[in-house]
Amino acid sequence: MDASIAHLPSAGAGGQPGAGDLEDGLFSAVRDQAELMIGWARSEEALALEHDAIGERAMRDGMELMRLLAEAHMRLRALREQRRGDVRDADGDVRRTAEDGQEHTRIMIFGPVRTSRTAYRKRGKENLYPQDAELNWAGLHSYSAGVERRAARASAIVPFEQAAEQVSAAGAIRLGKRQAR
Repeated sequence: MDASIAHLPSAGAGGQPGAGDLEDGLFSAVRDQAELMIGWARSEEALALEHDAIGERAMRDGMELMRLLAEAHMRLRALREQRRGDVRDADGDVRRTAEDGQEHTRIMIFGPVRTSRTAYRKRGKENLYPQDAELNWAGLHSYSAGVERRAARASAIVPFEQAAEQVSAAGAIRLGKRQAR
C-alpha cells in the first residue's frame, strides 16, 4: 500500500471558500495554550518562583502545547484527506469501500493525541488506514515512533518490566494532570 496521503490544497492555494478560517480554528487551542504560558511567565507568581519550579511548569505546559499542536495537525490532515482508489491489501485486493471519521488515539511522547482517518474496508478483512501506513497492523498499534524509541532505550538500560512500568507511569501522569485541569 502506498504510504502517501492524498490531500486537498490549502485555502491559500485555491482551496474551498472559508477553508482558511476552518483550518485556523483547528489551531485555536494551540494559540490559547501559548498565550496562557506567556501570561503565566510574565505573572508575579512566576517571577517569585525558583528556577526549578519555573522549569517544571514550563515543561508541563510545553508538553501540553506540543500535544495540542500535534492534535491540530492531525485534524488538518484529516480535513484535507481525500478518498483514494489505489488502496490495496497484502493480497492485492483493491479496497473500494471507505469510511471517514474513524477516531483513534495515538500515544506520543507528550501525551495522547486524538486522530481521525479514513478506513478502507473489505468484508471479512481488517480495515486499512493509509494515514497509519507506517504501522504494520492496520491501526491497532497506538504508540508513536518516539514513544517506541524511548521504551527501547529504557529497556536497554534497565530490566524490561521496569522500563515498561516507567513508560506507562509517565503517560498516566501526563494524562491524569491534563484531566485534572
